[in-house]
Amino acid sequence: MTDLEKVPDAQGRDPWKRPANSAKVDLGRLASCLVRIWVATLRISQRVAEKIINEHHIEPQEVRDAVECVVGLAVSEDLDPERGWRVIVQVRIRGNEALVVLYPADDPIGDVWSLGSVYFTRR
Repeated sequence: MTDLEKVPDAQGRDPWKRPANSAKVDLGRLASCLVRIWVATLRISQRVAEKIINEHHIEPQEVRDAVECVVGLAVSEDLDPERGWRVIVQVRIRGNEALVVLYPADDPIGDVWSLGSVYFTRR
């Protein structure tokens, strides 16, 4: 990914270094190791759309509104052993904190992303 920018880490940790066990998202590390991306287009499959509506009660358009064409979108990288490289985005949806999981789409420019899921962090 060529459009990622390093954001300084107050604890001196390298934002590009993935933790040895990165299958679980560490919210403390997520907050301190941020990079920035641009999401021009968010792809949402029918399966993922149905999942976020039925399981998380979040509409696909709410996710698009939170991440598409948002300047300075801060994310953290994560390597899922089963699904591969992804980014986790911290956003607000309906005034509530949420995490959006994005996977890079096959796009030569690098600004098209596919939605993996979205979760409210508090209930």
